[in-house]
Amino acid sequence: MVERSREEDGSIIQMVLGEIRRANEGITSLRTAGRLQDALRLSTQTLALAEASGEPLLLARTQLGYAFILLELGRHLDAMELFESAEKCSIELEDTALHGLALRGMGRAYFQKGDYVSSLTTFRRAMELAAASGKERTVCVELGHMANVHRAMGDYDRAFELHRRQLSTAASLQSRRLMCVCLGNLANICRLRGDLSKACGLHRESIELARESGNRLSECIALGNLGACLARLGKKDEAMEAFSGQLRIAREACFRNEISGALGNIGQVLRESGRYEEAMARFNEQFRSAWEDNDNSLMSFALGNIASIHALRGDFDRAITCAERLIMTGRRSQDSGVLAQGLAALGRYCMFAGGLEEDAESYLTSAAGHLEDLGLASSLSECLFDLASLRKNTGSELAMSTAGSALQAALAAGDESMTLLSRMLIASIRGKTEPESATSDLEGLLSDAPDDEHAAAIHYELYRLTGREENRAGAERLYRRLSESFPNVENRRRLSEVALEGR
Repeated sequence: MVERSREEDGSIIQMVLGEIRRANEGITSLRTAGRLQDALRLSTQTLALAEASGEPLLLARTQLGYAFILLELGRHLDAMELFESAEKCSIELEDTALHGLALRGMGRAYFQKGDYVSSLTTFRRAMELAAASGKERTVCVELGHMANVHRAMGDYDRAFELHRRQLSTAASLQSRRLMCVCLGNLANICRLRGDLSKACGLHRESIELARESGNRLSECIALGNLGACLARLGKKDEAMEAFSGQLRIAREACFRNEISGALGNIGQVLRESGRYEEAMARFNEQFRSAWEDNDNSLMSFALGNIASIHALRGDFDRAITCAERLIMTGRRSQDSGVLAQGLAALGRYCMFAGGLEEDAESYLTSAAGHLEDLGLASSLSECLFDLASLRKNTGSELAMSTAGSALQAALAAGDESMTLLSRMLIASIRGKTEPESATSDLEGLLSDAPDDEHAAAIHYELYRLTGREENRAGAERLYRRLSESFPNVENRRRLSEVALEGR
Protein backbone atom coordinates (compact mmCIF):
# COMPACT_ATOMS: atom_id res chain seq x y z
CA MET A 1 0.00 0.00 0.00
CA VAL A 2 1.50 3.33 -1.01
CA GLU A 3 1.27 6.03 1.66
CA ARG A 4 0.61 9.59 0.61
CA SER A 5 3.14 12.22 1.56
CA ARG A 6 2.24 15.28 3.62
CA GLU A 7 2.64 17.36 0.50
CA GLU A 8 0.12 15.18 -1.33
CA ASP A 9 -2.34 15.39 1.59
CA GLY A 10 -1.91 19.13 1.67
CA SER A 11 -2.47 19.36 -2.07
CA ILE A 12 -5.68 17.33 -1.83
CA ILE A 13 -6.94 19.48 1.02
CA GLN A 14 -6.21 22.64 -0.96
CA MET A 15 -8.08 21.19 -3.94
CA VAL A 16 -11.08 20.35 -1.75
CA LEU A 17 -10.97 23.83 -0.23
CA GLY A 18 -10.92 25.34 -3.72
CA GLU A 19 -13.96 23.30 -4.74
CA ILE A 20 -15.82 24.33 -1.59
CA ARG A 21 -15.00 28.02 -2.14
CA ARG A 22 -16.26 27.86 -5.74
CA ALA A 23 -19.37 25.99 -4.60
CA ASN A 24 -20.07 28.57 -1.89
CA GLU A 25 -19.82 31.36 -4.47
CA GLY A 26 -22.36 29.49 -6.59
CA ILE A 27 -24.63 28.97 -3.58
CA THR A 28 -24.53 32.71 -2.81
CA SER A 29 -25.50 33.54 -6.39
CA LEU A 30 -28.38 31.04 -6.32
CA ARG A 31 -29.64 32.38 -2.99
CA THR A 32 -29.51 35.96 -4.22
CA ALA A 33 -31.49 34.92 -7.29
CA GLY A 34 -34.07 33.22 -5.07
CA ARG A 35 -33.31 29.79 -6.55
CA LEU A 36 -33.41 28.23 -3.12
CA GLN A 37 -33.99 24.60 -4.13
CA ASP A 38 -30.99 24.72 -6.47
CA ALA A 39 -28.95 26.37 -3.70
CA LEU A 40 -30.05 23.65 -1.28
CA ARG A 41 -28.96 20.86 -3.64
CA LEU A 42 -25.54 22.44 -4.23
CA SER A 43 -25.16 23.11 -0.52
CA THR A 44 -25.88 19.44 0.27
CA GLN A 45 -23.09 18.40 -2.08
CA THR A 46 -20.74 20.98 -0.57
CA LEU A 47 -21.56 19.75 2.92
CA ALA A 48 -20.45 16.25 1.93
CA LEU A 49 -17.11 17.67 0.70
CA ALA A 50 -16.64 19.60 3.94
CA GLU A 51 -17.33 16.51 6.02
CA ALA A 52 -14.76 14.57 3.99
CA SER A 53 -12.13 17.28 4.54
CA GLY A 54 -11.97 16.61 8.26
CA GLU A 55 -11.59 20.35 8.92
CA PRO A 56 -13.92 21.38 11.84
CA LEU A 57 -13.96 25.09 10.97
CA LEU A 58 -14.66 24.44 7.31
CA LEU A 59 -17.45 22.01 8.21
CA ALA A 60 -19.03 24.52 10.62
CA ARG A 61 -18.97 27.31 8.04
CA THR A 62 -20.51 25.04 5.40
CA GLN A 63 -23.20 23.92 7.85
CA LEU A 64 -24.02 27.58 8.48
CA GLY A 65 -24.51 28.23 4.78
CA TYR A 66 -26.77 25.19 4.56
CA ALA A 67 -28.72 26.36 7.63
CA PHE A 68 -29.37 29.83 6.18
CA ILE A 69 -30.90 28.23 3.08
CA LEU A 70 -33.14 26.05 5.26
CA LEU A 71 -34.16 29.21 7.11
CA GLU A 72 -35.16 30.96 3.89
CA LEU A 73 -37.26 27.93 3.00
CA GLY A 74 -39.15 28.28 6.27
CA ARG A 75 -37.53 25.24 7.89
CA HIS A 76 -36.42 27.12 10.98
CA LEU A 77 -36.38 24.11 13.32
CA ASP A 78 -33.92 22.17 11.14
CA ALA A 79 -31.88 25.33 10.71
CA MET A 80 -31.80 26.02 14.46
CA GLU A 81 -30.08 22.69 15.18
CA LEU A 82 -27.26 23.58 12.78
CA PHE A 83 -26.93 27.13 14.13
CA GLU A 84 -26.64 25.82 17.69
CA SER A 85 -24.04 23.27 16.57
CA ALA A 86 -22.06 26.01 14.80
CA GLU A 87 -22.21 28.25 17.89
CA LYS A 88 -20.80 25.43 20.04
CA CYS A 89 -18.03 24.85 17.51
CA SER A 90 -17.23 28.59 17.32
CA ILE A 91 -16.78 28.77 21.09
CA GLU A 92 -14.50 25.72 21.08
CA LEU A 93 -12.42 27.17 18.23
CA GLU A 94 -12.57 30.72 19.66
CA ASP A 95 -13.70 32.00 16.26
CA THR A 96 -15.67 35.23 16.78
CA ALA A 97 -16.68 35.59 13.11
CA LEU A 98 -18.23 32.13 13.12
CA HIS A 99 -19.87 32.84 16.48
CA GLY A 100 -21.44 36.03 15.16
CA LEU A 101 -22.89 34.29 12.09
CA ALA A 102 -24.29 31.49 14.25
CA LEU A 103 -25.96 34.03 16.55
CA ARG A 104 -27.41 35.89 13.56
CA GLY A 105 -28.89 32.65 12.25
CA MET A 106 -30.32 31.74 15.64
CA GLY A 107 -31.86 35.20 15.96
CA ARG A 108 -33.52 34.86 12.58
CA ALA A 109 -34.76 31.35 13.42
CA TYR A 110 -36.31 32.61 16.67
CA PHE A 111 -37.88 35.50 14.72
CA GLN A 112 -39.34 33.15 12.12
CA LYS A 113 -40.71 30.96 14.90
CA GLY A 114 -42.40 33.99 16.45
CA ASP A 115 -40.27 34.01 19.63
CA TYR A 116 -39.45 37.71 19.48
CA VAL A 117 -38.00 38.00 22.98
CA SER A 118 -35.39 35.29 22.30
CA SER A 119 -34.77 36.76 18.84
CA LEU A 120 -34.07 40.22 20.25
CA THR A 121 -31.75 38.84 22.94
CA THR A 122 -29.79 36.82 20.39
CA PHE A 123 -29.38 39.69 17.92
CA ARG A 124 -28.19 41.90 20.78
CA ARG A 125 -25.54 39.32 21.66
CA ALA A 126 -24.44 39.26 18.02
CA MET A 127 -24.21 43.05 17.94
CA GLU A 128 -22.22 43.22 21.18
CA LEU A 129 -19.81 40.57 19.87
CA ALA A 130 -19.32 42.54 16.64
CA ALA A 131 -18.79 45.80 18.53
CA ALA A 132 -16.18 44.18 20.77
CA SER A 133 -14.38 42.95 17.64
CA GLY A 134 -14.52 46.37 15.98
CA LYS A 135 -16.69 45.14 13.11
CA GLU A 136 -18.81 48.22 12.38
CA ARG A 137 -20.40 46.74 9.26
CA THR A 138 -21.68 43.76 11.23
CA VAL A 139 -22.92 46.09 13.99
CA CYS A 140 -24.87 47.97 11.31
CA VAL A 141 -26.52 44.77 10.08
CA GLU A 142 -27.44 43.62 13.60
CA LEU A 143 -28.98 47.02 14.40
CA GLY A 144 -31.32 46.42 11.48
CA HIS A 145 -32.22 42.95 12.73
CA MET A 146 -33.01 44.28 16.21
CA ALA A 147 -35.12 47.07 14.73
CA ASN A 148 -37.10 44.59 12.66
CA VAL A 149 -37.96 42.62 15.81
CA HIS A 150 -39.18 45.77 17.56
CA ARG A 151 -41.23 46.63 14.47
CA ALA A 152 -42.84 43.18 14.47
CA MET A 153 -43.66 43.66 18.17
CA GLY A 154 -45.38 46.97 17.39
CA ASP A 155 -42.72 49.09 19.14
CA TYR A 156 -42.33 51.51 16.22
CA ASP A 157 -40.55 54.27 18.17
CA ARG A 158 -37.73 51.95 19.23
CA ALA A 159 -37.56 50.43 15.75
CA PHE A 160 -37.29 53.90 14.17
CA GLU A 161 -34.51 54.89 16.57
CA LEU A 162 -32.49 51.76 15.77
CA HIS A 163 -32.94 52.19 12.01
CA ARG A 164 -31.70 55.80 12.29
CA ARG A 165 -28.61 54.54 14.10
CA GLN A 166 -28.22 51.94 11.38
CA LEU A 167 -28.44 54.58 8.62
CA SER A 168 -25.86 56.76 10.38
CA THR A 169 -23.49 53.80 10.66
CA ALA A 170 -24.04 52.83 7.02
CA ALA A 171 -23.30 56.40 5.91
CA SER A 172 -20.06 56.47 7.92
CA LEU A 173 -19.07 53.21 6.21
CA GLN A 174 -20.01 54.74 2.81
CA SER A 175 -21.98 51.57 2.05
CA ARG A 176 -24.63 52.39 -0.53
CA ARG A 177 -26.13 48.93 -0.25
CA LEU A 178 -26.66 49.25 3.50
CA MET A 179 -27.89 52.86 3.16
CA CYS A 180 -30.44 51.70 0.62
CA VAL A 181 -31.70 49.01 3.01
CA CYS A 182 -31.82 51.50 5.92
CA LEU A 183 -33.88 54.02 3.94
CA GLY A 184 -36.34 51.28 3.08
CA ASN A 185 -36.58 50.22 6.71
CA LEU A 186 -37.19 53.79 7.88
CA ALA A 187 -39.86 54.18 5.21
CA ASN A 188 -41.61 51.02 6.40
CA ILE A 189 -41.81 52.42 9.93
CA CYS A 190 -43.27 55.69 8.58
CA ARG A 191 -45.84 53.65 6.65
CA LEU A 192 -46.84 51.72 9.77
CA ARG A 193 -47.16 54.99 11.69
CA GLY A 194 -49.50 56.30 9.00
CA ASP A 195 -47.08 58.88 7.51
CA LEU A 196 -47.47 57.57 3.98
CA SER A 197 -46.19 60.63 2.13
CA LYS A 198 -42.89 60.57 4.02
CA ALA A 199 -42.66 56.80 3.48
CA CYS A 200 -43.09 57.23 -0.28
CA GLY A 201 -40.32 59.83 -0.36
CA LEU A 202 -37.91 57.57 1.53
CA HIS A 203 -38.72 54.60 -0.72
CA ARG A 204 -38.04 56.73 -3.81
CA GLU A 205 -34.66 57.77 -2.32
CA SER A 206 -33.93 54.08 -1.73
CA ILE A 207 -34.82 53.21 -5.34
CA GLU A 208 -32.55 55.95 -6.74
CA LEU A 209 -29.67 54.83 -4.53
CA ALA A 210 -30.19 51.22 -5.60
CA ARG A 211 -30.17 52.20 -9.29
CA GLU A 212 -27.02 54.30 -8.90
CA SER A 213 -25.19 51.38 -7.27
CA GLY A 214 -26.65 48.76 -9.65
CA ASN A 215 -28.28 46.87 -6.78
CA ARG A 216 -31.21 45.22 -8.56
CA LEU A 217 -32.43 43.25 -5.53
CA SER A 218 -32.70 46.38 -3.37
CA GLU A 219 -34.42 48.21 -6.23
CA CYS A 220 -36.87 45.35 -6.60
CA ILE A 221 -37.71 45.31 -2.88
CA ALA A 222 -38.01 49.10 -2.72
CA LEU A 223 -40.43 49.16 -5.67
CA GLY A 224 -42.65 46.66 -3.85
CA ASN A 225 -42.61 48.78 -0.70
CA LEU A 226 -43.31 51.97 -2.65
CA GLY A 227 -46.26 50.27 -4.32
CA ALA A 228 -47.67 49.27 -0.92
CA CYS A 229 -47.57 52.91 0.22
CA LEU A 230 -49.16 54.19 -2.97
CA ALA A 231 -51.91 51.57 -2.67
CA ARG A 232 -52.62 52.75 0.88
CA LEU A 233 -52.92 56.30 -0.46
CA GLY A 234 -55.49 55.10 -2.99
CA LYS A 235 -53.15 55.69 -5.95
CA LYS A 236 -53.87 52.33 -7.56
CA ASP A 237 -52.47 53.08 -11.01
CA GLU A 238 -49.16 54.28 -9.58
CA ALA A 239 -49.09 51.33 -7.18
CA MET A 240 -49.67 48.90 -10.05
CA GLU A 241 -46.85 50.55 -12.01
CA ALA A 242 -44.47 50.07 -9.05
CA PHE A 243 -45.53 46.44 -8.54
CA SER A 244 -45.20 45.71 -12.25
CA GLY A 245 -41.65 47.11 -12.09
CA GLN A 246 -40.97 44.88 -9.11
CA LEU A 247 -42.23 41.81 -11.00
CA ARG A 248 -40.27 42.69 -14.15
CA ILE A 249 -36.96 43.00 -12.32
CA ALA A 250 -37.67 39.90 -10.24
CA ARG A 251 -38.32 37.81 -13.35
CA GLU A 252 -35.32 39.20 -15.26
CA ALA A 253 -32.99 38.51 -12.34
CA CYS A 254 -34.77 35.31 -11.23
CA PHE A 255 -35.45 36.66 -7.71
CA ARG A 256 -38.01 33.97 -6.87
CA ASN A 257 -39.06 35.37 -3.50
CA GLU A 258 -39.69 38.76 -5.07
CA ILE A 259 -41.61 37.15 -7.94
CA SER A 260 -43.98 35.64 -5.39
CA GLY A 261 -44.24 38.92 -3.46
CA ALA A 262 -44.93 40.96 -6.59
CA LEU A 263 -47.66 38.55 -7.71
CA GLY A 264 -49.30 38.93 -4.31
CA ASN A 265 -49.03 42.72 -4.45
CA ILE A 266 -50.55 42.93 -7.92
CA GLY A 267 -53.31 40.54 -6.86
CA GLN A 268 -54.18 42.73 -3.88
CA VAL A 269 -54.56 45.84 -6.05
CA LEU A 270 -56.77 43.88 -8.44
CA ARG A 271 -58.76 42.57 -5.48
CA GLU A 272 -59.32 46.07 -4.10
CA SER A 273 -60.47 47.13 -7.57
CA GLY A 274 -63.09 44.37 -7.59
CA ARG A 275 -61.30 42.42 -10.36
CA TYR A 276 -61.55 39.13 -8.49
CA GLU A 277 -60.89 36.72 -11.36
CA GLU A 278 -57.63 38.47 -12.26
CA ALA A 279 -56.66 38.71 -8.59
CA MET A 280 -57.31 35.01 -8.02
CA ALA A 281 -55.13 34.12 -11.02
CA ARG A 282 -52.22 36.09 -9.50
CA PHE A 283 -52.73 34.52 -6.06
CA ASN A 284 -52.84 31.01 -7.52
CA GLU A 285 -49.61 31.74 -9.40
CA GLN A 286 -48.12 33.05 -6.15
CA PHE A 287 -49.07 29.82 -4.38
CA ARG A 288 -47.61 27.62 -7.14
CA SER A 289 -44.33 29.54 -6.98
CA ALA A 290 -44.12 29.10 -3.20
CA TRP A 291 -45.11 25.43 -3.50
CA GLU A 292 -42.33 24.75 -6.01
CA ASP A 293 -39.83 26.29 -3.56
CA ASN A 294 -41.41 24.50 -0.58
CA ASP A 295 -41.53 27.90 1.15
CA ASN A 296 -44.03 27.68 4.03
CA SER A 297 -44.03 31.41 4.71
CA LEU A 298 -44.88 32.43 1.13
CA MET A 299 -47.41 29.60 0.81
CA SER A 300 -49.14 31.00 3.89
CA PHE A 301 -49.39 34.48 2.36
CA ALA A 302 -50.80 33.01 -0.84
CA LEU A 303 -53.37 30.88 1.03
CA GLY A 304 -54.50 33.93 2.98
CA ASN A 305 -54.90 35.90 -0.26
CA ILE A 306 -56.86 33.10 -1.94
CA ALA A 307 -59.13 32.79 1.11
CA SER A 308 -59.83 36.53 1.00
CA ILE A 309 -61.17 36.29 -2.56
CA HIS A 310 -63.51 33.45 -1.62
CA ALA A 311 -64.76 35.50 1.34
CA LEU A 312 -65.30 38.63 -0.76
CA ARG A 313 -67.38 36.52 -3.13
CA GLY A 314 -69.39 35.22 -0.19
CA ASP A 315 -68.09 31.67 -0.63
CA PHE A 316 -67.23 31.14 3.05
CA ASP A 317 -67.02 27.34 2.76
CA ARG A 318 -63.98 27.67 0.48
CA ALA A 319 -62.56 30.49 2.59
CA ILE A 320 -62.84 28.24 5.65
CA THR A 321 -61.07 25.41 3.79
CA CYS A 322 -58.17 27.75 2.92
CA ALA A 323 -57.95 28.93 6.54
CA GLU A 324 -57.84 25.30 7.71
CA ARG A 325 -54.97 24.63 5.30
CA LEU A 326 -53.23 27.71 6.69
CA ILE A 327 -53.51 26.27 10.20
CA MET A 328 -52.12 22.94 8.98
CA THR A 329 -49.16 24.76 7.42
CA GLY A 330 -48.48 26.59 10.67
CA ARG A 331 -48.61 23.40 12.71
CA ARG A 332 -46.50 21.41 10.24
CA SER A 333 -43.79 24.06 10.18
CA GLN A 334 -44.27 24.88 13.89
CA ASP A 335 -44.62 28.53 12.91
CA SER A 336 -46.67 30.24 15.63
CA GLY A 337 -47.26 33.32 13.51
CA VAL A 338 -48.79 31.36 10.63
CA LEU A 339 -50.85 29.28 13.07
CA ALA A 340 -52.23 32.43 14.72
CA GLN A 341 -53.00 33.96 11.32
CA GLY A 342 -54.88 30.83 10.27
CA LEU A 343 -56.91 30.64 13.49
CA ALA A 344 -57.87 34.32 13.24
CA ALA A 345 -58.93 33.91 9.60
CA LEU A 346 -60.91 30.74 10.35
CA GLY A 347 -62.71 32.45 13.23
CA ARG A 348 -63.56 35.45 11.05
CA TYR A 349 -64.91 33.33 8.21
CA CYS A 350 -66.95 31.14 10.57
CA MET A 351 -68.44 34.33 12.03
CA PHE A 352 -69.42 35.64 8.60
CA ALA A 353 -70.73 32.27 7.42
CA GLY A 354 -73.48 32.27 10.04
CA GLY A 355 -74.56 29.38 12.25
CA LEU A 356 -70.97 28.77 13.40
CA GLU A 357 -70.78 31.34 16.18
CA GLU A 358 -69.49 28.92 18.83
CA ASP A 359 -66.74 27.70 16.52
CA ALA A 360 -65.89 31.28 15.57
CA GLU A 361 -65.53 32.31 19.23
CA SER A 362 -63.30 29.33 19.96
CA TYR A 363 -60.97 30.01 17.02
CA LEU A 364 -60.77 33.76 17.64
CA THR A 365 -60.07 33.26 21.35
CA SER A 366 -57.29 30.80 20.55
CA ALA A 367 -55.84 33.14 17.89
CA ALA A 368 -55.88 36.07 20.33
CA GLY A 369 -53.90 34.02 22.85
CA HIS A 370 -51.23 33.18 20.27
CA LEU A 371 -51.01 36.77 19.00
CA GLU A 372 -50.68 38.14 22.53
CA ASP A 373 -47.88 35.67 23.28
CA LEU A 374 -46.13 36.73 20.07
CA GLY A 375 -46.46 40.41 20.93
CA LEU A 376 -48.20 41.21 17.62
CA ALA A 377 -50.30 44.16 18.79
CA SER A 378 -51.74 45.18 15.41
CA SER A 379 -52.91 41.68 14.46
CA LEU A 380 -54.16 41.17 18.03
CA SER A 381 -56.33 44.30 17.81
CA GLU A 382 -57.98 43.04 14.62
CA CYS A 383 -58.61 39.61 16.13
CA LEU A 384 -60.05 41.06 19.35
CA PHE A 385 -62.22 43.45 17.33
CA ASP A 386 -63.73 40.48 15.48
CA LEU A 387 -64.23 38.63 18.78
CA ALA A 388 -65.87 41.67 20.41
CA SER A 389 -68.17 42.13 17.37
CA LEU A 390 -69.16 38.48 17.59
CA ARG A 391 -69.86 38.75 21.32
CA LYS A 392 -71.89 41.93 20.78
CA ASN A 393 -74.03 40.15 18.19
CA THR A 394 -74.58 37.14 20.48
CA GLY A 395 -75.36 39.33 23.51
CA SER A 396 -72.34 38.20 25.51
CA GLU A 397 -71.48 40.15 28.66
CA LEU A 398 -67.83 39.94 27.59
CA ALA A 399 -68.40 42.17 24.54
CA MET A 400 -67.44 45.46 26.23
CA SER A 401 -64.29 44.17 27.95
CA THR A 402 -63.16 42.50 24.71
CA ALA A 403 -63.72 45.71 22.74
CA GLY A 404 -61.70 47.56 25.39
CA SER A 405 -58.84 45.06 24.95
CA ALA A 406 -59.03 45.56 21.17
CA LEU A 407 -58.70 49.32 21.68
CA GLN A 408 -55.66 48.91 23.98
CA ALA A 409 -53.95 46.64 21.44
CA ALA A 410 -54.69 49.12 18.62
CA LEU A 411 -53.26 52.01 20.66
CA ALA A 412 -50.16 49.95 21.50
CA ALA A 413 -49.66 49.20 17.80
CA GLY A 414 -50.25 52.79 16.71
CA ASP A 415 -52.95 51.49 14.37
CA GLU A 416 -55.20 54.51 13.76
CA SER A 417 -57.79 52.61 11.73
CA MET A 418 -58.31 49.89 14.35
CA THR A 419 -58.29 52.52 17.11
CA LEU A 420 -61.22 54.32 15.47
CA LEU A 421 -63.11 51.09 14.75
CA SER A 422 -62.63 49.85 18.32
CA ARG A 423 -63.92 53.14 19.73
CA MET A 424 -66.91 52.92 17.41
CA LEU A 425 -67.63 49.39 18.64
CA ILE A 426 -67.35 50.45 22.28
CA ALA A 427 -69.81 53.30 21.66
CA SER A 428 -72.17 50.92 19.89
CA ILE A 429 -72.12 48.49 22.82
CA ARG A 430 -72.59 51.33 25.34
CA GLY A 431 -75.56 52.55 23.31
CA LYS A 432 -77.79 49.92 24.91
CA THR A 433 -77.45 51.48 28.36
CA GLU A 434 -76.14 55.01 27.70
CA PRO A 435 -77.60 56.11 24.32
CA GLU A 436 -76.90 59.84 24.71
CA SER A 437 -73.26 59.35 25.65
CA ALA A 438 -72.79 56.79 22.86
CA THR A 439 -74.37 59.16 20.32
CA SER A 440 -72.00 61.96 21.33
CA ASP A 441 -69.00 59.60 21.02
CA LEU A 442 -70.03 58.43 17.56
CA GLU A 443 -70.60 61.97 16.30
CA GLY A 444 -67.09 62.87 17.48
CA LEU A 445 -65.66 59.85 15.66
CA LEU A 446 -67.51 60.78 12.46
CA SER A 447 -65.51 64.00 12.18
CA ASP A 448 -62.30 61.94 12.46
CA ALA A 449 -63.28 59.32 9.86
CA PRO A 450 -60.39 59.04 7.37
CA ASP A 451 -62.36 57.55 4.47
CA ASP A 452 -65.77 56.45 3.14
CA GLU A 453 -65.55 52.99 4.71
CA HIS A 454 -65.12 54.31 8.24
CA ALA A 455 -67.64 57.13 7.75
CA ALA A 456 -70.28 54.75 6.38
CA ALA A 457 -69.88 52.40 9.35
CA ILE A 458 -70.22 55.25 11.84
CA HIS A 459 -73.28 56.70 10.06
CA TYR A 460 -74.90 53.27 10.18
CA GLU A 461 -74.17 52.86 13.89
CA LEU A 462 -75.64 56.31 14.55
CA TYR A 463 -78.77 55.41 12.58
CA ARG A 464 -79.25 52.17 14.49
CA LEU A 465 -78.80 54.04 17.77
CA THR A 466 -80.86 57.19 17.05
CA GLY A 467 -83.09 56.27 14.12
CA ARG A 468 -82.18 59.55 12.40
CA GLU A 469 -82.90 59.47 8.67
CA GLU A 470 -79.95 61.75 7.86
CA ASN A 471 -77.55 59.10 9.16
CA ARG A 472 -79.31 56.30 7.30
CA ALA A 473 -79.18 58.30 4.07
CA GLY A 474 -75.51 59.12 4.66
CA ALA A 475 -74.71 55.46 5.20
CA GLU A 476 -76.63 54.44 2.08
CA ARG A 477 -74.88 57.05 -0.06
CA LEU A 478 -71.44 55.98 1.14
CA TYR A 479 -72.12 52.24 0.92
CA ARG A 480 -73.43 52.71 -2.62
CA ARG A 481 -70.19 54.50 -3.56
CA LEU A 482 -68.14 51.77 -1.87
CA SER A 483 -70.13 49.03 -3.53
CA GLU A 484 -69.46 50.55 -6.95
CA SER A 485 -65.71 50.83 -6.25
CA PHE A 486 -65.33 47.61 -4.23
CA PRO A 487 -68.24 45.28 -5.13
CA ASN A 488 -67.56 42.73 -2.40
CA VAL A 489 -70.21 40.77 -0.49
CA GLU A 490 -69.88 42.87 2.69
CA ASN A 491 -70.41 46.23 0.96
CA ARG A 492 -73.35 44.83 -1.01
CA ARG A 493 -74.87 43.39 2.19
CA ARG A 494 -74.52 46.69 4.05
CA LEU A 495 -75.99 48.65 1.13
CA SER A 496 -78.92 46.26 0.94
CA GLU A 497 -79.56 46.59 4.69
CA VAL A 498 -79.59 50.38 4.82
CA ALA A 499 -81.57 50.66 1.57
CA LEU A 500 -84.28 48.29 2.87
CA GLU A 501 -84.51 50.13 6.17
CA GLY A 502 -85.19 53.34 4.28
CA ARG A 503 -88.32 51.99 2.63
